[in-house]
Amino acid sequence: MATSDLFQVIPLPDSPVWTGAGQEWETVERELGTALPEDYCELIAFYGSGGFCGTFSIASSFGGKRGLKSKHDMRTEFFRGMLSSYGDSRISVYPDKGGILYFGGDEYTNSLTWLTEGEPDEWPLVWFDDHMSQYEVFNMGIVEFLLEWTSGRVTPKVHKGLFDKPPLERRPLFRPSPQPKR
Repeated sequence: MATSDLFQVIPLPDSPVWTGAGQEWETVERELGTALPEDYCELIAFYGSGGFCGTFSIASSFGGKRGLKSKHDMRTEFFRGMLSSYGDSRISVYPDKGGILYFGGDEYTNSLTWLTEGEPDEWPLVWFDDHMSQYEVFNMGIVEFLLEWTSGRVTPKVHKGLFDKPPLERRPLFRPSPQPKR
């Protein structure tokens, strides 16, 4: 599925924040030590950092302390502790080989991650509950996930019963992250 399909469902923001440019992506990927999925890069290029359907947010690779690397780094020890206490011992945390890499979450502190096995465009999404004790694997990229989720064909287990409205009835459909103060 193409990112342009998402435009028909969730209109592009007037003023996206932290969208990045060519060389900035190279810097981010070098700092992370990995390439990132192409659909994620396209999503960030068009929407930037922000929240979808009043439910969950995607971290942009850009934005300093609010960026993807910083947010993942802040959660690394938490993830390791929770996974060793409540979770699945077979799951590790990036930069460990095949570890989970945080890139989004919701207002209930549930986490959206990639399982970094294989090539980035093949990474499945893994949605964890707030204690990392329950998770669900989605064998699709973030754009396909958003399209499936907004259509009602996919509902993460951790969201069942949390919302009284389907995704497209929640407003705003997309809200850019706050602009950095200058």
